[in-house]
This record gives sequence, C-alpha cells and structure tokens, in this order.
Amino acid sequence: MIDDTFVLTVVVSMPLFILIGFTVFDVIRRNDLSGAHKVGWLVVVVLLPAIGTLLYLIARPFADPAQDLDTDDDGATALVDTLIRRERGELDDESFAAAKAELFSRADTG
Repeated sequence: MIDDTFVLTVVVSMPLFILIGFTVFDVIRRNDLSGAHKVGWLVVVVLLPAIGTLLYLIARPFADPAQDLDTDDDGATALVDTLIRRERGELDDESFAAAKAELFSRADTG
C-alpha cells in the first residue's frame, strides 16, 4: 500500500520539477541574456532549485525583447492597408496611385 508521505512527496515534487525544467529551458532559449548570464542563472537554478527558480521567475522580463515583432516598418503596413482598401473598392485607381506614390516618396526620404 502507498503511504501518505510518498503521495505528498510526488504531489509536491512533480510540479516543482516541471517548473525547474521550464526555467532551465527558458534560460537557454532567451536571446536577450548573454552567455555569462545564462550560465549564472543555470548555476543558481541547479544549486538552489526552489529558490533559484523563484528568483529567476521574479527577475525575468515578462516578454523576450529579442522576439518582439519589428514595429518600425510602418511603410509596409501602410502599403498593405492601401492595397486592401483598393481591393474593397474604397480607393479608385487614381486615389490608389496617389497613395502609393506618397508612401514610396516617404520611404525614399525616410
């Protein structure tokens, strides 16, 4: 028969191991951490699993800046929006040509 101590140990340790695994995977895959920072976090997480994992999860940024989409390319977005408006019939050929010329002139000067 399984005793209560074993069940309690499994119930507590399995989520902790999953969380430690997530932390190790997250440290390794991050592009915004240098190699030394990655090694440092991995050492802390391996030597002090519960405390190191908690510290990492508190200290890490919510989003990886290296994986953010490039939002500086407004010209391409504006061009796609103009094409969509033309397809919907909101712009005639003349208006579309004018809008396209304006976007390209902005791109040339920018």
